[in-house]
Amino acid sequence: MTLEQQVKLWHLSTQTSFCHWWARGYHYVEVPSMVRASGACEFVDSLMEASLDSSLNWAAQPVFLKQTGQLHLEGALGLFPKTFTVGRSFRGERHNPSDGRHCMEFSLHEIEFVGEQNDLYAALLQEIQGFVQALASNIGAHAGELGINKAHAKKLHKWATTPFAKLTYDEAISILKKDGEPIEWGMDFTHWQELKLAEMYGPVFLTKFPDPMWEHPELDGRELRVIKFFNMFPDGKGRIDSADLILPGSGESVGAAVRLHLLDLLKQRLTHSLMFEHLVSRRFEWFARAGKNVTEGEVEASVLADFAPYIEQVSSHALPHAGCGFGMNRILQSLVGKATIEEIDAFPVTFANFQSAPSIEEMEAAREGHFVEA
Repeated sequence: MTLEQQVKLWHLSTQTSFCHWWARGYHYVEVPSMVRASGACEFVDSLMEASLDSSLNWAAQPVFLKQTGQLHLEGALGLFPKTFTVGRSFRGERHNPSDGRHCMEFSLHEIEFVGEQNDLYAALLQEIQGFVQALASNIGAHAGELGINKAHAKKLHKWATTPFAKLTYDEAISILKKDGEPIEWGMDFTHWQELKLAEMYGPVFLTKFPDPMWEHPELDGRELRVIKFFNMFPDGKGRIDSADLILPGSGESVGAAVRLHLLDLLKQRLTHSLMFEHLVSRRFEWFARAGKNVTEGEVEASVLADFAPYIEQVSSHALPHAGCGFGMNRILQSLVGKATIEEIDAFPVTFANFQSAPSIEEMEAAREGHFVEA
């Protein structure tokens, strides 16, 4: 794509997002980019810590660039029944050379909405499908000026008008095993396995992932490899009401779940989650870096303090709700039919970009070489 086409693509998709969610009664919420650990997704090891004047010890507790505004959107649900935000997500993804699918900074559009508990899961999948189909329709209508060929434009029309397929986690594991894939129940899907499912079914929802806090006889002593956010709603049958949308060419592009709003269970799942365990480990390192000797209890209390505002908001308005995050780079990559995220982004921010940049010494030498005295 040319620079002009890339800019047009993002202009069109962002316009589509605001118009779509406003039309559906969502209130826009501006969320902060500087957050505590509560701004993390599942993989806390990719949190990017923020420094000030070259110091990482400038605040009472670690401060990070946000990965998600989810918990802030949930907080606003006490005032509005539907909330959304458009912003950037920051991940410490160290891929050099680039793998074509991971950015250190990318565009994340997020929604949260309240509803009847029994209706939330189906409504969530409909909201996701509706938005992605709106994007497919609008991008397809501008296919010529975006450089999209006729064959791919036909695919966009089909995706925009046909309900997306749905597979449970168990069904997807069975299908992949029958197709010869080296995967067992309890393992997460690789990118290539996701692409294989999308090749079979087109856009497809993977639903009902294993509950990481459930004793699974299916594991037969093996470790559960599927990690999900601590406040995804457990269905009481060993699964959680979560879903990933897998798109052709890009794989996992949307992560979604019905949220857990029951306060005591929420606290229990937070403190017993793998995410909490990883955060405690990182916080020990932070205290050591600051020259402080602390007990495990003090470290755990420090991590819990990051989530205190969220716990307080749940205690004040425990509303059944659901939400998701749309990884726009991957969605647009699939919708325009490109092999990598770099091809659709005018200014991609990848680890490889920074590794290939000239060194300070090289820049100084170049500056001196071009300096001409008056």
